[in-house]
Amino acid sequence: MMMVILLVATVAAISAFEITGMAKRRQIKEMVIFIVIALFSLAMGIYYILAFHEKSLIYYAFKILGLDL
Repeated sequence: MMMVILLVATVAAISAFEITGMAKRRQIKEMVIFIVIALFSLAMGIYYILAFHEKSLIYYAFKILGLDL
């Protein structure tokens, strides 16, 4: 469960940073595309974390970053 919280926090922080910059430049289409990709990435990450029958890419990404939870 800790990995899910960490994933959500990471995606939220990066999204807030990116969307703020896009909003200042009034890049509406880019914001929509970014949000769709972020939500898809979040959904896939949560799926692979919760479906622990097989190690996923997010597991190895967290392990490389030293987040062995």
